Amino acid sequence: MSKQEPAESGAAPTPLHPPLQKEFAAPNTREDTLEVPGEVRLHHGGVLTGVSLAWRMVGPAAAPIVVALGGISANRRVCVPQEPRAGWWN
Repeated sequence: MSKQEPAESGAAPTPLHPPLQKEFAAPNTREDTLEVPGEVRLHHGGVLTGVSLAWRMVGPAAAPIVVALGGISANRRVCVPQEPRAGWWN
């Protein structure tokens, strides 16, 4: 759901952002999980085993890559305009 500016009485709300251009509305999507072998040693002394990283690539194959790193509670769905639920960046 897009954010909207408050409407004047009786007027329809005005979207804050214009609609996506057609070529960006339904991009190619690939996703997978990368299993990290062995142990991951943490800066403050901890060790993680059985680490897996979920990733998702969205957009044209020839486009530049932008990496968005989420926190502990974030998932790989950063911004997904063609899906009904919002990504964590929305």
